[in-house]
Amino acid sequence: MDTSEFDGLPKLPANITIAGYNRLMATKMLPKEVSRIIYLDCDIVLNADIKHIWEIDINNYLLAAVRDKLYKDYKDTYFNSGFMFLNLKELRDFDFYNKWKNYSKTHPNIFELKFGDQDILNAITEDRIMLLSEDYNCYNSKLFSDKTIVVHFGGSKPWEPTCLHPRTFKEIYWKYTDQNPWRINSKSEKAKAYVKYIIKFLRKQPLFFLKKKYYSRILDIIYCRIASRNK
Repeated sequence: MDTSEFDGLPKLPANITIAGYNRLMATKMLPKEVSRIIYLDCDIVLNADIKHIWEIDINNYLLAAVRDKLYKDYKDTYFNSGFMFLNLKELRDFDFYNKWKNYSKTHPNIFELKFGDQDILNAITEDRIMLLSEDYNCYNSKLFSDKTIVVHFGGSKPWEPTCLHPRTFKEIYWKYTDQNPWRINSKSEKAKAYVKYIIKFLRKQPLFFLKKKYYSRILDIIYCRIASRNK
């Protein structure tokens, strides 16, 4: 991928690489014969078969996604881009590629966009979105149920020692991780993985204790640990 395509776009959050913008290139990257795709973030676990998604009729829509209710100040149609059923044919006819390029060049406060590509996607496609139930992108542990199909570990990751998700939510990730051949087989290996993560974090943020945001994060971790034990 030629990353120069993303010149002039705002820097993504620290936990997201420049590859986060790749989804903006779907209509260009994929052959024209490909008319629809299911896009999934890499921090997603499929808790059920998603084959039936192909049967959803999105002929009159650019994409189908789940509303992001974490950000109440945004429009009711504001969606989370971690899971998307993209209608590439309609997006090409809509001239999506040139529209987002033009948006990035003409937006007066482009570097103030909080969620980069997600904000761009929402701004351009807002009138032609099919909103799906939260079962297709469960990013909040309080919304998880037996009907949940797509589990999205946005923000805190279950493999990180600082994970804020309740234990029952994290167990979904480990349930499926333990079924693959690259799983971590023992508690000692998990401990080593945590230590490696902490070392990597300290190398990137050696003076983290001087930043206010980390104090609130530590308090969040303590609160979530207590709440998880009380459930």
